[in-house]
Amino acid sequence: MGERVNLRLEPNSKVFMSLLRSAFYILLLPMLISIGLSAMFIMNMEKEAEGFRRVALEQLTGEVNQEFWSAYQLINRVKNSELIASYAKSDVRDYWTEYQIHKYMSKVLVGTNLETAYLYFPQYEMVFSVTGGVESDYFHALNYGNSFEEWQEALKGRWNGNAIQLPGKGAERRNLIVSSVLNSGNQDPPVAIAVEIRNEYMNQMASNLQLEEHDKILIYSTKGVIGANFDVSAQAGLSEMLQGVGWKDGETIRCDGITYEVRVRYSSQYGLTFVYASPKDILHSSFAFIRAYSVAVLALCVIISAVLCLVMTNRNYNPIRRIFGLLREGGEGNREVPEDYDKMERYISDYISRNQKLQSAVMRYEEDYRKVYLEKVLYGRIPYRESIEEGGRLYGLGLDAPWFVVVLYELAETSEERAFGMPGEAGREMLRDSLSAYIEEKMEYVVCFYIIEEHNGCIAVLNGDGGDAGEFRDKVCRDNAALLEEMEVQEEICCEGHVSQGLEGLAHLHEGYEQLRQKREEKAKQEVEQERTNSEGGLHIDRVMASVRQQIFNPNLSVAGLADGFEVSASHLSRFFKQQMGMGLLDYIHRCRIDEAKKLMKENPSIRVKEVADRTGFYNVSAFIRVFKKIEDMTPGQYREKI
Repeated sequence: MGERVNLRLEPNSKVFMSLLRSAFYILLLPMLISIGLSAMFIMNMEKEAEGFRRVALEQLTGEVNQEFWSAYQLINRVKNSELIASYAKSDVRDYWTEYQIHKYMSKVLVGTNLETAYLYFPQYEMVFSVTGGVESDYFHALNYGNSFEEWQEALKGRWNGNAIQLPGKGAERRNLIVSSVLNSGNQDPPVAIAVEIRNEYMNQMASNLQLEEHDKILIYSTKGVIGANFDVSAQAGLSEMLQGVGWKDGETIRCDGITYEVRVRYSSQYGLTFVYASPKDILHSSFAFIRAYSVAVLALCVIISAVLCLVMTNRNYNPIRRIFGLLREGGEGNREVPEDYDKMERYISDYISRNQKLQSAVMRYEEDYRKVYLEKVLYGRIPYRESIEEGGRLYGLGLDAPWFVVVLYELAETSEERAFGMPGEAGREMLRDSLSAYIEEKMEYVVCFYIIEEHNGCIAVLNGDGGDAGEFRDKVCRDNAALLEEMEVQEEICCEGHVSQGLEGLAHLHEGYEQLRQKREEKAKQEVEQERTNSEGGLHIDRVMASVRQQIFNPNLSVAGLADGFEVSASHLSRFFKQQMGMGLLDYIHRCRIDEAKKLMKENPSIRVKEVADRTGFYNVSAFIRVFKKIEDMTPGQYREKI
């Protein structure tokens, strides 16, 4: 009997570790299934909770909009009533007609959720509501907490659907939508129609839609807070921070030691903003239970799997160790056997690693490949139209609709110049992201689009369907003007947009680009001429600064508007101002407004933040708080406490 082979493999050898990993992978399946199920439960519940909150916010937006729509419908019904219109023109009281008006007002609220509606006849100092007709001073004393003269002044609005807020008899606020029935003759003011939506009703709707007791829901407008599921006066700081978020959906804020994730909806029809804030630090009870359960199951599976892996590996290690022992014994005279094994292992590992990196790179740059091809089409580097269409299908551009428009956006001024100190790269990136968001949201007729960055802006290729090329271009021009204005107001991005003619087919994109290039050359010539004119005394920095100071309280003041006044382009005016003053024109406008706001708060410490925003020309309270915090590194409320 031959001598027993001396095996030189140790438990920490590659063979043993390979067996151990194999056994672990096999026995890992039950553990992975359990973890996967728990993770699926958690994700589904979190997804359900997130979905519920978004649906609740949409539902709240729809219900509140429905209330305001019902109010406007009721106002139109009352205004179109011949009975009320004829009596509004009368100079003599008629008690029978007043009785009929009372009966009519009793019927108009049927089928609605509105609190009440009434008519105020200033020529008789009478109010007619669903409860009857009473003298106006008695009606005011019974329902409102302000002075009688303030109540009368609030009802004098001649505009259709003027929304106001008045204090109630108690601590509540009352939301009124006021319109008027115009009188013939010399009666002034006209008969007022008032439809009331109480804050308590809004608060109740918000409370009914919250998922957890810590969730916060806020409804506000430029007139103030409309409704909430928490005491706004007791938590004024939280209310101010929620309003300061503006339209940034997904933003996080921290108040009283709690971090909230904020979801925002805006109703442009009625000027209302809806905010749903849910704590990120506080777990739902069911989430906490499932997470604890998952951790316990995971720990148990790991322990069981580790024990089974060791038992299984030791059991199967002996025969394999015997085989490799024989290989090693046979290779004692030939060292290439173990070396070849190691080389093969390294080669396979390197091949797998390189393949994974290649696939990752292809996936990461696939969109860039499409844009590179689109740039070649734009710049006319592909000569044959048939090749262009075929290349579009090959690269999967998705530009399959018939009509195209090319838009050149040139950056004039952006707040990112100050934030990052690199206006080119940061400005283009901010412009690109904002354009993508606005096009997706506002231009629903655009089927597919690409945005390509240039040296001082971006080129947008828009592809759409329906109508003809001219109609498609008209829609783009219409919405592009609104888009530029909204970006300047909301995102503080000032740029100019040049739109090409409507094009048919991908092969004509180069023609659109040539049109924009010609417009750019014409604009450059105009700016050269403007600079020559400026050097001769046509444009002075003192005139620009004086114009800003004269219009500083106008909420519609913008760089584009100032440029129109001086008959220059927005980019030229921005560049001229920055060369002269060392700061952007939009930044100068904001700083002037913040200086005025600080002066107002110093002179009158009790003044409301909303009133300060209105009197300093800000678009809304949210914009004022955001700009104030960016410049002063504190909110208006914190500044008021400091002074």
